[in-house]
Amino acid sequence: MAQNRPHRKKPGDGATLSVTELGSLLESLYAGLTGARPWQAFLDRLRVLFAAKDVTLTLRFPSREAGGAVVFSADTYMAEAEQAWNTHFFALDPFEGLPPEQVCSIGDVISTERWRQSEVYRDYLRPLGIEHILALEVHHPDGAQCRLRITRDAETGDFDQRDKANLRLLTPHIRIAIGMQARLSHLEFSHRLLAGTVDKLSVGSVLLDTRCEVMFANDMARRLLDGSHGLSVVQQRLVASNARDNAAMQQRIQKALKATPAETPTLVEAMSVGGFAREQRLSLLIRPVSGVEEARPGKTPAVAVFLRDTQGSSQASAELIRQLYDLTPTETSVAMLLADGLTTDEVAQALGIRLNTVRVHLRGIFAKTGADRQSALVRLLLNSVAALA
Repeated sequence: MAQNRPHRKKPGDGATLSVTELGSLLESLYAGLTGARPWQAFLDRLRVLFAAKDVTLTLRFPSREAGGAVVFSADTYMAEAEQAWNTHFFALDPFEGLPPEQVCSIGDVISTERWRQSEVYRDYLRPLGIEHILALEVHHPDGAQCRLRITRDAETGDFDQRDKANLRLLTPHIRIAIGMQARLSHLEFSHRLLAGTVDKLSVGSVLLDTRCEVMFANDMARRLLDGSHGLSVVQQRLVASNARDNAAMQQRIQKALKATPAETPTLVEAMSVGGFAREQRLSLLIRPVSGVEEARPGKTPAVAVFLRDTQGSSQASAELIRQLYDLTPTETSVAMLLADGLTTDEVAQALGIRLNTVRVHLRGIFAKTGADRQSALVRLLLNSVAALA
């Protein structure tokens, strides 16, 4: 069954991109960077513009956390073909070593005879119906690199000078975009690292916007906001189940929201919400967010709320505690239970051993950690790097 081919302008009916076409392409490029599938809309538009069979973009970033990506636009996605390219034919790319920002077609780098005798054409491209390729390499000053390949079948014809001029017109924007994505990827990685660290410290963090609506909550906060701790999210707002607690919390949030620039660095409000018993309540710390200008009404971080369940168990890693202080398995178990607030009697019951045996292990723990009493040991364990693992 014949596929619907993208419309392509014929020579002579328009030499370069119109302002509208260029604007549409750039919108898909830059707006797409923050979407769920960066570059995809841009490549789809390129495929139409160049009447291409497919368009492939390969990104490589210098930092490990940013990694890289391969984005593909075609009528039909073929996983086996992609795997074959990535595992073997990638190394046979005829444009390998192409100078940055130089737009080339096959005829610019190899004769037609040699091209059709090449392994990559004979065994990979021709079976896929690919006859012509337009190539571009873009290198960003920060180290990010982009490899763009646009293909056509024999029926559509080779790329002409107008096609090359259009791709050259887009090249500076592609360079800017790969730099932006590298920075966005780095920021996303830093955000995940920070959020994960805060989770390990058993601290819930919630960001409220200028309308007091929840913009973000980390994993720990989502667990604490399930309603069982006296605090939940209702219609995108933080709400305490106890009316008095809720009134006090909303008052403190409004105070943080209205803080002047001079007050922002030092303004901190604290309170607790939840059950009647103190040990059943969540501790809250509320403070304004500084240094963020409002980009659009309501959608700017304005207030940070930190939550802590004082009865929550320590998340310190038992294995790391053992490694840090060269503890035996039983000493490690004793230390972890003490860090969770158990008494020596409760530790003995939990481990099914005698109280005197717990005391013997405790003396060993003191000797290895340098702590001289239980309170000092608990403080040492909770402040160690094991809590961040």
